[in-house]
Amino acid sequence: MPAPVKNHSLPHREWSPALAAILSFLIPGLGQMYKGNVATGFIWMVVTGIGYVLFLVPGAIFHMACIISAAWGDNY
Repeated sequence: MPAPVKNHSLPHREWSPALAAILSFLIPGLGQMYKGNVATGFIWMVVTGIGYVLFLVPGAIFHMACIISAAWGDNY
């Protein structure tokens, strides 16, 4: 009888795209941090904050891109 095959893939953390989007809506970058991408989340916080300080429109555009980025993609 052959030995069972073991799967040695990387661990996959389950995350909710809806929750990631909501978190990034509340605080830009928080959804990326929830997914495990802390550095990316911090960068989104800084870039979106600078966008809002400079002018409302760039901040809003960065904020929407941040929300979409949090909801889509993989957490690795």
